Amino acid sequence: MNQRHAIIGFIATLITLVVVLAASFTATYFVPQLVGKIEAFGLGTVTGGLITLAASFRPRYPQDGAQ
Repeated sequence: MNQRHAIIGFIATLITLVVVLAASFTATYFVPQLVGKIEAFGLGTVTGGLITLAASFRPRYPQDGAQ
Protein backbone atom coordinates (compact mmCIF):
# COMPACT_ATOMS: atom_id res chain seq x y z
CA MET A 1 0.00 0.00 0.00
CA ASN A 2 1.43 3.34 -0.87
CA GLN A 3 2.03 6.05 1.71
CA ARG A 4 -0.86 8.29 0.57
CA HIS A 5 -3.46 5.56 1.02
CA ALA A 6 -2.01 4.67 4.41
CA ILE A 7 -2.34 8.28 5.60
CA ILE A 8 -5.92 8.54 4.30
CA GLY A 9 -6.83 5.28 6.05
CA PHE A 10 -5.20 6.46 9.27
CA ILE A 11 -7.07 9.76 9.27
CA ALA A 12 -10.39 8.11 8.36
CA THR A 13 -10.00 5.61 11.19
CA LEU A 14 -9.16 8.34 13.71
CA ILE A 15 -12.19 10.39 12.62
CA THR A 16 -14.43 7.33 12.98
CA LEU A 17 -13.09 6.66 16.48
CA VAL A 18 -13.71 10.27 17.50
CA VAL A 19 -17.27 10.09 16.15
CA VAL A 20 -17.94 6.87 18.12
CA LEU A 21 -16.55 8.39 21.29
CA ALA A 22 -18.50 11.65 20.84
CA ALA A 23 -21.71 9.71 20.15
CA SER A 24 -21.21 7.62 23.28
CA PHE A 25 -20.66 10.74 25.41
CA THR A 26 -23.72 12.41 23.87
CA ALA A 27 -25.87 9.33 24.51
CA THR A 28 -24.66 9.19 28.10
CA TYR A 29 -25.50 12.85 28.58
CA PHE A 30 -29.11 12.26 27.53
CA VAL A 31 -29.45 8.81 29.19
CA PRO A 32 -27.31 8.76 32.35
CA GLN A 33 -28.18 5.09 32.99
CA LEU A 34 -25.73 4.16 30.22
CA VAL A 35 -22.75 5.00 32.44
CA GLY A 36 -21.01 1.75 33.36
CA LYS A 37 -22.18 -0.16 30.30
CA ILE A 38 -18.92 -0.48 28.39
CA GLU A 39 -20.27 -1.59 25.00
CA ALA A 40 -23.10 0.94 25.08
CA PHE A 41 -20.42 3.51 25.76
CA GLY A 42 -18.44 2.51 22.66
CA LEU A 43 -15.10 2.28 24.45
CA GLY A 44 -14.46 -1.26 23.24
CA THR A 45 -14.73 -0.03 19.66
CA VAL A 46 -12.34 2.85 20.28
CA THR A 47 -9.80 0.62 22.04
CA GLY A 48 -9.93 -1.98 19.24
CA GLY A 49 -9.54 0.71 16.61
CA LEU A 50 -6.49 2.19 18.31
CA ILE A 51 -4.88 -1.25 18.62
CA THR A 52 -5.53 -1.88 14.93
CA LEU A 53 -4.00 1.48 14.01
CA ALA A 54 -0.90 0.80 16.08
CA ALA A 55 -0.46 -2.64 14.54
CA SER A 56 -0.88 -1.41 10.98
CA PHE A 57 1.87 1.20 11.27
CA ARG A 58 4.59 -0.97 12.81
CA PRO A 59 7.67 -1.40 10.68
CA ARG A 60 7.69 -4.74 8.91
CA TYR A 61 10.92 -6.66 8.69
CA PRO A 62 11.45 -9.42 6.14
CA GLN A 63 11.47 -12.91 7.60
CA ASP A 64 14.52 -15.14 7.27
CA GLY A 65 14.98 -16.18 3.66
CA ALA A 66 12.36 -13.75 2.32
CA GLN A 67 13.39 -11.09 -0.16
